[in-house]
Amino acid sequence: MAAFVFSLEKAMLSLAVYYIVAKMINDGCNHGKTVITEKSDEIGERIIKELNMSITYLFIRN
Repeated sequence: MAAFVFSLEKAMLSLAVYYIVAKMINDGCNHGKTVITEKSDEIGERIIKELNMSITYLFIRN
């Protein structure tokens, strides 16, 4: 439907984005760990240096 309303290019780009985001969420949920803290910078630096792992910061606004 999106291809008729917008364009084929936008519809294909939308499908690609949905696939990438779904893949990232799935991989993150299966292999990632979650740390909830107010000291994200300090803990993040130690994880990167000591465990040689990559991290993703998610900031939640109240």
